[in-house]
Amino acid sequence: MNVNSASSYVLNYISGIDKRSAKKIYNHRPYKSRADLKKQLSDKIYEQAA
Repeated sequence: MNVNSASSYVLNYISGIDKRSAKKIYNHRPYKSRADLKKQLSDKIYEQAA
């Protein structure tokens, strides 16, 4: 899934991503790399969503 184009509603359906994390991802995009995305999430959430 492309996190740069997905709605926060859709992001919420990714395993490990709760509403708070989905909103955080949505509000801080665009992401140029996975490393950029990882900066917004805890290691645990990032691993669950990967």
